Amino acid sequence: MSVSANEVGGSAKTSVVVLAGVTRTFMPGRPLFTDLNLCIRAGERVALRGESGVGKSTLLNLIAGLDVPDSGTVSVGGRRIDTLSADERARFRRDSLGFVFQAFHLLPHLSAVQNAMLPLLLKGQGEARAQAAAGDLLTQLGLAARMYAYPGELSGGEQQRVALARALVHGPQLVLADEPTGNLDPATARTALAALIDTCTSRGAALLMVTHSAEAAAVADRRLVLSAQGLAEST
Repeated sequence: MSVSANEVGGSAKTSVVVLAGVTRTFMPGRPLFTDLNLCIRAGERVALRGESGVGKSTLLNLIAGLDVPDSGTVSVGGRRIDTLSADERARFRRDSLGFVFQAFHLLPHLSAVQNAMLPLLLKGQGEARAQAAAGDLLTQLGLAARMYAYPGELSGGEQQRVALARALVHGPQLVLADEPTGNLDPATARTALAALIDTCTSRGAALLMVTHSAEAAAVADRRLVLSAQGLAEST
């Protein structure tokens, strides 16, 4: 099903993410999606749901510049990323995006604060300033007493909050979250989800969250469902 960008997200003029007419095919004659359109506005929180195998992670990869469409355009922050070189897309991810994953992906040999400050170091910020900024954010997330602990010494919820700090410390305009509460027990998931939403909101970052959780989807501003027929708004 083909829908306009306005039908799935509103005006492109106010949007951080704009996908227009995107098609991605992995097997001949079997596209994951065809002529897909999407807009995500600045500061908006969007939940994306759908059955396994419909292409939710592929959609995140296209927005992140980890993959390119067969046709159509992908723009983030007003910049066409589908036309960039691999090196340019890597710099774009480093500077403009934050990532939160189900498996956390913390580096085990680095402390919580060292993990959280990595995006700033990669952007060339000095170690002292990077550590101060990461420490401030970890404190806001309730980890002041745990910032020098290593990932193996942290609970699942604490690891997720460190991953959240790492995703947001460099002030990205967009955070992409792939099943961010999938590995957490219900109580810890609620705490981590609240931290994700609150921190994105306080820092003005748009959020696109892939989730199977109805509870996680319920806190979003908009809910979308991806299926073989395309993207559709959901209640």
